Amino acid sequence: NGFTVNFEGSINSTFDYNSGIELYGTKTENYDGKLVKSGWNCLRTVRGNKAPLFLLSYQNRLEAGYEYEFTIYLKSENNVGGNVEFVYLNNPDIRDKSAGEFWAFNISDMKKNEWCKYTVKFIAAAPYLAVKMPNVDGLYIEDVYVEKTGNTGPLPELEKESNSPLIIIMLIGSVVLITAVSIVIDKMNKNKKQ
Repeated sequence: NGFTVNFEGSINSTFDYNSGIELYGTKTENYDGKLVKSGWNCLRTVRGNKAPLFLLSYQNRLEAGYEYEFTIYLKSENNVGGNVEFVYLNNPDIRDKSAGEFWAFNISDMKKNEWCKYTVKFIAAAPYLAVKMPNVDGLYIEDVYVEKTGNTGPLPELEKESNSPLIIIMLIGSVVLITAVSIVIDKMNKNKKQ
């Protein structure tokens, strides 16, 4: 009742991960096999304007309401920190709007140049799970294990996607409008007093 993802199979860059992640392997410039835990490939984060995000698996659907144990191995050449988040998807395409996000664990305790193992249990909220990494360079991702524990539980309260450009533009517009109206009212009140 579980599955393993080792990034040795085919990975579709337009479907399985965004521009913040790259497949690191023998075809990568300046490839160093010491940066791969097992096999030939792993994933590597690339700092950019999007937090690195990759689909856990499109071949293995999760059952909403069931508990899973998630284990991942991470390694960094730099001192990094930040949070790893789960992004729940109803379709196995990370470009689709998510069902919401959930904080998974923090990696501030990572030891530089060592493979670090992180394990966390979670209740699935949707059939597919993407993993959002901290927006840092050179974080290597290997051997993800997902095991169904047999337990069930209430669906997690998900944080909805935010930072939509339209919402931000509307908020900025509202602030500008309120400020302009305040200035006009203030001037009118000063004119009345004179």
